[in-house]
Amino acid sequence: TLLRFQCSWSLIYSSLSFSFFSSFFQYGCDPATIYFASSTNFKKEHDQMIVEGKTRLVLPAGEYTYSGDYFPLKTSIMIYGQGHEKTTLAFSLRIKGKKSDGTVEISDLKIKEGKGTGLVADNGMDVVVRRCTIEKCGNNGVAAARAYLSCIDLRVVGCRMIGVFALSGGTIKMS
Repeated sequence: TLLRFQCSWSLIYSSLSFSFFSSFFQYGCDPATIYFASSTNFKKEHDQMIVEGKTRLVLPAGEYTYSGDYFPLKTSIMIYGQGHEKTTLAFSLRIKGKKSDGTVEISDLKIKEGKGTGLVADNGMDVVVRRCTIEKCGNNGVAAARAYLSCIDLRVVGCRMIGVFALSGGTIKMS
Protein backbone atom coordinates (compact mmCIF):
# COMPACT_ATOMS: atom_id res chain seq x y z
CA THR A 1 0.00 0.00 0.00
CA LEU A 2 1.09 3.53 -0.65
CA LEU A 3 1.93 5.56 2.41
CA ARG A 4 0.21 8.92 2.13
CA PHE A 5 1.67 11.63 4.31
CA GLN A 6 0.07 14.94 5.09
CA CYS A 7 2.62 17.66 5.65
CA SER A 8 2.37 18.40 9.34
CA TRP A 9 5.27 20.21 11.00
CA SER A 10 4.72 18.66 14.45
CA LEU A 11 4.48 15.11 13.13
CA ILE A 12 7.60 15.51 11.02
CA TYR A 13 9.66 17.04 13.83
CA SER A 14 8.66 14.30 16.24
CA SER A 15 9.31 11.32 13.96
CA LEU A 16 11.96 12.15 11.34
CA SER A 17 15.61 13.13 11.30
CA PHE A 18 16.55 16.58 10.02
CA SER A 19 18.32 15.29 6.87
CA PHE A 20 15.29 13.28 5.81
CA PHE A 21 13.05 16.19 6.75
CA SER A 22 14.91 18.61 4.48
CA SER A 23 14.96 16.16 1.53
CA PHE A 24 11.31 15.38 2.07
CA PHE A 25 10.21 18.98 1.58
CA GLN A 26 12.76 19.78 -1.10
CA TYR A 27 11.40 17.09 -3.43
CA GLY A 28 7.73 17.04 -2.45
CA CYS A 29 5.55 15.81 0.37
CA ASP A 30 4.83 12.27 -0.84
CA PRO A 31 7.92 10.05 -0.43
CA ALA A 32 6.24 7.39 -2.59
CA THR A 33 6.89 9.58 -5.65
CA ILE A 34 10.66 10.06 -5.09
CA TYR A 35 13.34 7.84 -6.64
CA PHE A 36 16.96 8.38 -5.51
CA ALA A 37 19.47 7.39 -8.21
CA SER A 38 22.25 5.02 -7.13
CA SER A 39 24.43 5.01 -10.26
CA THR A 40 25.53 7.52 -12.92
CA ASN A 41 23.80 5.65 -15.76
CA PHE A 42 20.93 8.06 -16.47
CA LYS A 43 18.87 5.71 -18.65
CA LYS A 44 19.07 2.91 -16.09
CA GLU A 45 18.01 5.23 -13.26
CA HIS A 46 15.22 6.88 -15.29
CA ASP A 47 13.85 3.51 -16.43
CA GLN A 48 13.91 2.10 -12.89
CA MET A 49 12.06 5.17 -11.62
CA ILE A 50 9.34 4.55 -14.24
CA VAL A 51 9.14 0.83 -13.36
CA GLU A 52 8.62 1.75 -9.69
CA GLY A 53 5.84 4.19 -10.63
CA LYS A 54 7.66 7.25 -9.30
CA THR A 55 7.69 10.75 -10.83
CA ARG A 56 10.61 12.52 -9.10
CA LEU A 57 14.19 11.53 -9.96
CA VAL A 58 16.81 12.77 -7.49
CA LEU A 59 20.38 12.70 -8.81
CA PRO A 60 23.23 12.82 -6.30
CA ALA A 61 26.35 14.81 -7.19
CA GLY A 62 28.23 13.32 -10.13
CA GLU A 63 28.39 13.16 -13.92
CA TYR A 64 25.59 11.17 -15.55
CA THR A 65 26.00 9.48 -18.91
CA TYR A 66 23.78 8.27 -21.74
CA SER A 67 25.00 6.58 -24.93
CA GLY A 68 22.69 8.42 -27.39
CA ASP A 69 22.65 11.99 -28.64
CA TYR A 70 19.37 13.03 -26.95
CA PHE A 71 17.67 11.37 -24.00
CA PRO A 72 13.91 11.46 -24.70
CA LEU A 73 11.50 12.52 -21.94
CA LYS A 74 7.93 11.67 -22.96
CA THR A 75 6.06 11.79 -19.65
CA SER A 76 5.66 14.19 -16.77
CA ILE A 77 8.77 14.00 -14.56
CA MET A 78 10.73 16.10 -12.09
CA ILE A 79 14.52 15.79 -12.17
CA TYR A 80 16.52 17.25 -9.29
CA GLY A 81 20.29 17.59 -9.11
CA GLN A 82 22.41 18.85 -6.22
CA GLY A 83 23.40 22.11 -7.93
CA HIS A 84 24.77 23.02 -11.34
CA GLU A 85 28.34 22.75 -10.04
CA LYS A 86 27.76 19.26 -8.58
CA THR A 87 25.34 17.34 -10.86
CA THR A 88 26.02 17.10 -14.60
CA LEU A 89 24.24 15.43 -17.49
CA ALA A 90 26.86 14.78 -20.19
CA PHE A 91 24.25 14.54 -22.99
CA SER A 92 21.26 16.46 -24.35
CA LEU A 93 17.60 16.19 -23.30
CA ARG A 94 14.64 16.20 -25.69
CA ILE A 95 11.17 16.66 -24.21
CA LYS A 96 8.70 15.10 -26.66
CA GLY A 97 5.42 14.61 -24.80
CA LYS A 98 2.11 16.25 -25.66
CA LYS A 99 0.75 19.14 -23.60
CA SER A 100 -1.81 16.77 -22.07
CA ASP A 101 1.05 14.56 -20.77
CA GLY A 102 1.86 17.09 -18.03
CA THR A 103 4.97 19.09 -17.16
CA VAL A 104 8.68 18.30 -17.05
CA GLU A 105 10.63 20.09 -14.31
CA ILE A 106 14.42 20.14 -14.26
CA SER A 107 16.27 21.75 -11.35
CA ASP A 108 19.76 22.28 -9.98
CA LEU A 109 21.97 20.63 -12.59
CA LYS A 110 24.20 21.23 -15.60
CA ILE A 111 23.78 19.87 -19.12
CA LYS A 112 27.12 19.93 -20.89
CA GLU A 113 28.66 18.98 -24.20
CA GLY A 114 25.45 17.71 -25.78
CA LYS A 115 26.05 16.80 -29.41
CA GLY A 116 23.23 19.02 -30.67
CA THR A 117 21.04 21.41 -28.69
CA GLY A 118 21.43 20.93 -24.93
CA LEU A 119 17.73 21.09 -24.03
CA VAL A 120 14.92 20.82 -26.59
CA ALA A 121 11.23 21.15 -25.74
CA ASP A 122 9.28 19.89 -28.75
CA ASN A 123 5.63 19.09 -29.42
CA GLY A 124 3.70 20.73 -26.61
CA MET A 125 4.67 19.47 -23.13
CA ASP A 126 5.37 22.35 -20.72
CA VAL A 127 8.89 22.52 -19.28
CA VAL A 128 10.17 24.38 -16.21
CA VAL A 129 13.93 24.75 -15.72
CA ARG A 130 15.30 26.11 -12.43
CA ARG A 131 18.88 26.98 -11.44
CA CYS A 132 20.49 25.12 -14.35
CA THR A 133 23.46 25.65 -16.66
CA ILE A 134 23.62 24.55 -20.31
CA GLU A 135 27.26 24.51 -21.36
CA LYS A 136 29.44 23.84 -24.43
CA CYS A 137 26.81 22.12 -26.56
CA GLY A 138 27.59 21.23 -30.17
CA ASN A 139 24.89 23.52 -31.57
CA ASN A 140 22.44 25.53 -29.45
CA GLY A 141 21.79 25.82 -25.73
CA VAL A 142 17.98 25.74 -25.37
CA ALA A 143 15.19 25.51 -27.96
CA ALA A 144 11.39 25.41 -27.76
CA ALA A 145 9.24 24.33 -30.72
CA ARG A 146 5.47 24.07 -30.25
CA ALA A 147 6.07 24.10 -26.47
CA TYR A 148 6.18 26.45 -23.47
CA LEU A 149 9.48 26.63 -21.59
CA SER A 150 9.91 28.62 -18.37
CA CYS A 151 13.54 29.26 -17.36
CA ILE A 152 14.32 30.55 -13.88
CA ASP A 153 17.99 31.37 -13.22
CA LEU A 154 19.23 29.66 -16.40
CA ARG A 155 22.81 30.08 -17.62
CA VAL A 156 23.78 29.20 -21.21
CA VAL A 157 27.54 29.26 -21.70
CA GLY A 158 29.82 28.56 -24.66
CA CYS A 159 27.42 26.79 -27.00
CA ARG A 160 28.50 26.75 -30.65
CA MET A 161 25.53 28.59 -32.19
CA ILE A 162 22.47 30.22 -30.56
CA GLY A 163 22.04 30.33 -26.77
CA VAL A 164 18.24 30.31 -26.42
CA PHE A 165 15.60 30.34 -29.16
CA ALA A 166 11.94 29.61 -29.86
CA LEU A 167 10.56 28.48 -33.20
CA SER A 168 7.36 27.05 -34.73
CA GLY A 169 5.07 28.57 -32.10
CA GLY A 170 7.36 27.88 -29.15
CA THR A 171 7.52 30.23 -26.16
CA ILE A 172 10.40 30.73 -23.75
CA LYS A 173 9.99 32.80 -20.59
CA MET A 174 13.25 33.89 -18.95
CA SER A 175 13.40 35.12 -15.36
